[in-house]
Amino acid sequence: MSNYLRNSLIALVALLGISVYGYAQLPEVLKRNNITFVMGGIGEDEAKAIRSEAKNWPLSIEFSEYLNNRDAWISGVQLKIINSNDEITLDEIIDGPLFLANLPVGNYQLIGTYGGVSKKQKIQIKAGKTLRVAMSWRLAKTSSTQSETKLVNVDEFNQKVTIFQENFKKMQEQMDQIHRTTDFSERQRLLGEHWATMQSNAKVMQEIWGQGLTSCCNRGGHMMDGRYLGRRGPIGSYYSEMTPEELQRHQYMLERYMGMQQNMMNQMMMHQNYRWMNR
Repeated sequence: MSNYLRNSLIALVALLGISVYGYAQLPEVLKRNNITFVMGGIGEDEAKAIRSEAKNWPLSIEFSEYLNNRDAWISGVQLKIINSNDEITLDEIIDGPLFLANLPVGNYQLIGTYGGVSKKQKIQIKAGKTLRVAMSWRLAKTSSTQSETKLVNVDEFNQKVTIFQENFKKMQEQMDQIHRTTDFSERQRLLGEHWATMQSNAKVMQEIWGQGLTSCCNRGGHMMDGRYLGRRGPIGSYYSEMTPEELQRHQYMLERYMGMQQNMMNQMMMHQNYRWMNR
């Protein structure tokens, strides 16, 4: 059980933008409206390559969301860059947590939208210097106390599964479009949309886990180092206190969750393969 729990958390972290698969080379340089830019950072090696290259670019941005008392990298931010003449210089869905842009010297406004929340920031690009910007979102207010005491019931779980299934159907349709298109720019756009949908589903799974999947039967507790530590002790005593009905309900939700995780991992692998092909 502990290996499964640990792997589940690793999968969720990976889907939220933390590096899992690495590519040693810098992502391809793209161009829109005479502005060249690089986006990526999904994978430890790729993130290192972009960060190393950042000193050669006028603008470097990192995108993150505050989750579980720390900043986690995110992907799928809708970024608009507006110049001093109120003209949109760039409007792009950023496929990855890192972004570099070769902007001319001048004043700009950044508008980043993630999870339906927009953030604005004014910047100034100076000659011969790199401006480093961090854009972070805090969409959900949680606390360790809430995560330890909030319980999952079957009705709430099934509601979230329904949301997951709707998003997953959308992901499959997006992947079909990615497979059919032969246009490089269109595939890049579709990959960005697919990644954003994957993140939405990862958050659904995280909500289930954050509520305490293993605390579905009125016991409470939290995860630490791959082990479940309930308020009454380790996981062995936790299961021994379950009634047959509680154990059956717990098993039902755990099996559904495992299937959701496998589907997400399959989609993530296909996404990574197409990103590699699109370089």
